[in-house]
Amino acid sequence: MSEPESRHKHLTALGRCLAIAATLACAGLPSDVGPAYVAPVGTGPTTIAGIAYEYVAPADREARIIAGFRTLKVGQSREAVRAALGPPDTATTLHGKAADAPFLGWKYLYKIRMRSGGPNTNDVCVEVFFDSRDGLHWAVPNHIDGLADVGSPTDHGGADREDHNRALPDA
Repeated sequence: MSEPESRHKHLTALGRCLAIAATLACAGLPSDVGPAYVAPVGTGPTTIAGIAYEYVAPADREARIIAGFRTLKVGQSREAVRAALGPPDTATTLHGKAADAPFLGWKYLYKIRMRSGGPNTNDVCVEVFFDSRDGLHWAVPNHIDGLADVGSPTDHGGADREDHNRALPDA
């Protein structure tokens, strides 16, 4: 195949990929309201008191997450939560487990100290759950002294509770 033919073939494939991406973007798939947090250089693996952590948030990020958590209220939008806590480390869409399950909302994860080897029940983090109408319905401070849950996992603005509870991560 000549160089012009090869280039045409690649451009045609690229055009198809862009068309598919545009179709998906226009199909009403949920998108988040802002970017995810990008950890600064030097926040990689570390050991504290003999415990290996994959990630430890800088002190100013930890302080903002904790201070912002104290201001959270049920019904707040994702934009309001971002204004209080900063951008989340991850933003995940929530759906029921069935293949055709409807969109149920969002989950934001704010990492403070995360152990190596995947999620751990002893990780220090904040999880914030939003219903399909963008209202905060449950915020969970994991292993953060002085903070308590805001809202409830079962009160989420009228979305189907059974499907929503199935979409929540296992404890």
